[in-house]
Amino acid sequence: MALNNRINLSKELAYSMKIFVTNLKTSPDRRTHIIKEFEGKGLDFSFVDCVIGKDLSEKELHEKCDMKKINHFNREVEWFTKGVIGCTLTNQNTYRTIIENNYEMALLLEDDTILPDNLKQILTEIENSAKQGDVILLFYLTYTTLKLKALANQNNERPLFYEPLNPECIHGGSAVVVTRKAAENMLKYNTPIRMSPDSWKDFYEANCIGRLLCVHPMPINTADFGTTMGYVRDSVVRKLMISNPFTRFVLKMKRKFYRISKQKVEIVK
Repeated sequence: MALNNRINLSKELAYSMKIFVTNLKTSPDRRTHIIKEFEGKGLDFSFVDCVIGKDLSEKELHEKCDMKKINHFNREVEWFTKGVIGCTLTNQNTYRTIIENNYEMALLLEDDTILPDNLKQILTEIENSAKQGDVILLFYLTYTTLKLKALANQNNERPLFYEPLNPECIHGGSAVVVTRKAAENMLKYNTPIRMSPDSWKDFYEANCIGRLLCVHPMPINTADFGTTMGYVRDSVVRKLMISNPFTRFVLKMKRKFYRISKQKVEIVK
């Protein structure tokens, strides 16, 4: 995995957690966005070059993936595309970096995230509270209403960590803290690739994850950039829509309202 352009925006770092930000070389606007997001936050991070899924050959796909399983997922709607496979490979490369360097944990971010001013404080609290095997989501989307229950033995006035009672409805990997043990387990379990990197319920049920936790309220959100995952194939119509300022605005608003509709949470006492 190529780690490049290490960014240091603070001389004194009160935390040790590594932060990795995925970025496509063809997305300089996203790169500029995330650099600005880190300004003034006193955090150190490294860019990770994304694996470009569309460049994967058929031979590589069959070497790295369980294509029988992936084709089964795509039998009605083709969503497990080369772009999703590239994203999965990118995540797995980052897991290998965590494992090879013996990092206790790392924050994995996508380059379209919007970061809170108190992110360092949140990461420090996570470092002090996390256990090996944990996966902690700082941003997540939901298929249906997600039911969260505060983790025991926290500050009752301001609990930070919540357990999802229905993890089958949760997805999204734009901002997640992964411990080394969880990285080892998920990498082993998903080699060859047969599920997307945000299949949290499946990883949890396979005992790859000791505790799947959510930070609530979500401290991190995403900007309204178009997806680079390649869920939809390029077409003349799509390219024309993206090139038109009005249709770009409409698509941006559609993404925004979609994201809001996928963040339904109920706190269970």
